[in-house]
Amino acid sequence: MALTLRHTRLLRESHALRFEREALLAQTQAAREAQTRFLAAASHDLRQPVHALGLLAAQAAHELRGRRAAQTAEQLQAMAQALDGLVESLLDVSRLDSGALQPQWRSLPLQPLFERLSTEYAVLAEAKGLQWRLRPTALWVRSDAQQLERLLRNLLSNALTHTAQGGVLLAARRRGGRVQVVVWDTGPGIAPEHHERIFQEFVQLANPGRDRRRGHGLGLAIVARLARLLDHPVALRSRLGRGSCFAVSLPEDAPRLLTEPHTVPQGQPLQGRCVALVEDDEAVREATVTLLRTWGCEVWAEAEVAPLLARLREAGARPQRLISDWRLGEGDGLTAIAALREAFGATLPALLISGETLPLSTKTLRALRVQPARKPLPPAALRAWLSAPSEPHAEPQSEPH
Repeated sequence: MALTLRHTRLLRESHALRFEREALLAQTQAAREAQTRFLAAASHDLRQPVHALGLLAAQAAHELRGRRAAQTAEQLQAMAQALDGLVESLLDVSRLDSGALQPQWRSLPLQPLFERLSTEYAVLAEAKGLQWRLRPTALWVRSDAQQLERLLRNLLSNALTHTAQGGVLLAARRRGGRVQVVVWDTGPGIAPEHHERIFQEFVQLANPGRDRRRGHGLGLAIVARLARLLDHPVALRSRLGRGSCFAVSLPEDAPRLLTEPHTVPQGQPLQGRCVALVEDDEAVREATVTLLRTWGCEVWAEAEVAPLLARLREAGARPQRLISDWRLGEGDGLTAIAALREAFGATLPALLISGETLPLSTKTLRALRVQPARKPLPPAALRAWLSAPSEPHAEPQSEPH
């Protein structure tokens, strides 16, 4: 009888614990969904003013070139870029912690990714007087293309930030049945006791004064989160005074036939280029119009697509580029793009800018011949897209880490 009573009590406790665990899981899921919704709204509201500030800073620097106030304008632009980076990094950390990002796995070659990164980071290295080395590779891996590029961008930015002389190397190699993508630098090195600590938030070993020009201490924290998300372990080898090597381990995939050739678009002058802009945020719209006109573009901008179409038709103007915000007062950016393409041709190059995560995949947008970009979009990236040939394939990068 005592054993039966004890067994009955244990069963009751077991059932109570199970129900308690299920209730906690439901609460956790509800909290995660609420955080995801909050991030979607907060990212849009934060990026709007930051995006406008970056455009206005670039405009001021251009107009004041050669004047006494040019230095102040350059400092304003530097602060705007630092704010861009901080907002973007904080939102990245929040999205990764909330579980809102899910990998989109596919087979991909490393060489086009390496070339795309080299185009940007070779210029940054040269500006610092450093050597940039890229080792060509024919290896293929299985990963999420966008998140892998973000991971490598943070590693490369970290290497360039902390390297004062020498250079940086990006390469790939086979190791133990997997592919290692390595980023070498000739920086000051990292002591063994700090190898784990540097992947924590806001840790900057050589920046006790918190100089914003040397980053915010979030790049490697994002790397650690992306590595866990993708299951791509990151190993670190370093010697004080000699440099560091970060090695990302990825599953190797069999080579496949490339269906899209990798090309780097050549720039073209923007003088007289007709651009249609749909943006319902007045500050962002005015800042964008002012910057585009500074570059020589002919700009037609409205908060909604209907009055924009009416103005274009009345003036007999035919846009060569189309830029639309995703979230509009009436409809969305895809609806605006479709209406303008119906009026001016289905091949009209379109850029869809959003301050939040789009509900459509990159693959779907490419099928619609729409180029996505995320706020805050650097002026240099916007100009590169506008300068591309008639069918621009260059993807504007909103993360100049």
